[in-house]
Amino acid sequence: MALLRLASLRLTLAGLGLLAAGLVCDQNGWLPGLWAITPPLVLLALNLAAAMLFDPRFRRHPALFAFHLCLLLLAVLAAYGQLVRYQARLPLAAGQAFAGDLLEPVRVGLVAPELLPDGVMRQGDIAVDYTPGQRRGATRSQVWVDGRGWLEIGDDVPLVIDGYRFYTTSNKGFAVLLTWLPAQGEAQLGALLFPSYPLTELGQASNWRTPAGQDLELALGLPPAPFNAAWTLSTALAQDAELGLKVGDHSRVLRPGDEMPLDGGRLRYERVTMWMGYQLYYDPTLPWLFALAVLAVVFMALHFAGRVWRPVRADSVETSRQHLA
Repeated sequence: MALLRLASLRLTLAGLGLLAAGLVCDQNGWLPGLWAITPPLVLLALNLAAAMLFDPRFRRHPALFAFHLCLLLLAVLAAYGQLVRYQARLPLAAGQAFAGDLLEPVRVGLVAPELLPDGVMRQGDIAVDYTPGQRRGATRSQVWVDGRGWLEIGDDVPLVIDGYRFYTTSNKGFAVLLTWLPAQGEAQLGALLFPSYPLTELGQASNWRTPAGQDLELALGLPPAPFNAAWTLSTALAQDAELGLKVGDHSRVLRPGDEMPLDGGRLRYERVTMWMGYQLYYDPTLPWLFALAVLAVVFMALHFAGRVWRPVRADSVETSRQHLA
């Protein structure tokens, strides 16, 4: 009796309503997809499985049965995808290698796989084309991958490593390479990222605390981005950019190669480079979901084609002739 109630059409409508509400919550960030989407999908899968088990109409029409079987597998696979999905944001400066501590997780499934090992890829040169009106065009990001050499990826050509997909985004900009020269110890080279460019062209400022604990305010002087002409965003645009540095009430402008004495050591401004923001995505169910969706459409088309072209039985034809006579 309980299984018959599980096959109820009312339960189907309730499950679809919960799924629609879950999708809205997930898209607006009100509730993670793991909790907003997975329970309705499991409910719909159980509901459909019970209906296929007890409703004789499914067994009388093989194509219709296969169609609903595809729907059942779609629901199960989509629920599993929510459990294993991993999504994060990642900024990488030119020359910087991938590291797990750089990731900013967005969605993490309960059984998401282990992250890629540090150093699995390294960022190279970055170039982004713009058309008049500052409309972003092609993004060309060079990356080095062990065993595969240099690769060029972009918005529509992701880097795929062990199922993880790296997508370039519109979030990118300039960074400065700084060398910290302590009074005692080895020099330390690092990159300081500035806000996205040209989106925040007038706000190229950042803060940094030296290893000695001194707070600095830095401003990068960049030339204005062309607006009514085609141009390419690259390091060539800012290779001679000056770096404004403020320590308390004291300010100074540094050019590439300049040094400034600070508490506990000296800071050297090396040069300007670029950084690229990536969307890291892992979901192994996507190709299978697509294949099941195609199969579902095929089986539904076969079902309707069978209804339209169903042969007329001979006894029905004879009965019709007698009525006409």
